Amino acid sequence: MQGAASGTYQHGRYSKSLPTQLAARAEEARRNPRLLSLDDDIAVAEARLAQLFEQVETGEAGRPWRALQGEMEAFGVASRLGDAAALEGHFQAMRTLVEQEVARGAAWEEIGRVWERRCKLVQTQVKTLTSLQQMVTSQQMMLFLGAIMSAVTEAVKKHVEVGPGRKVLMDIQTEFTRLATLEER
Repeated sequence: MQGAASGTYQHGRYSKSLPTQLAARAEEARRNPRLLSLDDDIAVAEARLAQLFEQVETGEAGRPWRALQGEMEAFGVASRLGDAAALEGHFQAMRTLVEQEVARGAAWEEIGRVWERRCKLVQTQVKTLTSLQQMVTSQQMMLFLGAIMSAVTEAVKKHVEVGPGRKVLMDIQTEFTRLATLEER
C-alpha cells in the first residue's frame, strides 16, 4: 500500500523533516480544536507572574540597603578590632544581602518580560476571538442553508400553486445542494 492507506503516510510542510516524536506532537497539535486559543498560555503567564511576585519581597524598598549599610559598619568595627571571625561573619552577611538584592532585581526583570509576553498573548487572543466571530464553520453554514431552505419551502407552499410550486422548490433545492457541496454550475 502507498500514500494515506499505508499507515505511515505523513503529510504537511515539515513532516518529512521532523523526527518521529516531534511529527506526532505536531499532528496532535494540528488536530487540536483549541489550537488557536491562547487561554492556556495566558494562564501559565499569570501563574508565573504570581510566582515571581511571591519571590519579590513586598517590604520597604530601602530595608535591604540599610541592612547592608549596618553590616558594612559592623565589618569596619570588626576590622578595627582585628576580629577575624566577626569579619568573616559580616562579610558573609553582606554577600547574602547583595545576592538577595541581585535575585530580587532579576525577578523584577523577569516580571517585566513575562508581563510583556502576557500582554501580547492577551492582545493576540482578543484578535483571534474577534476573527473567529467573523467566520462560520461549514456545519454552521449548513444549518443556515437548511434554515433558509425551510423558510423558502414554507413560503412557496403558502403562496404558489402545487404544480409550479413543486418545480420552483426543486430548482431551489438543487441550487442549495450545489452551494452546499460547492459544485460548479
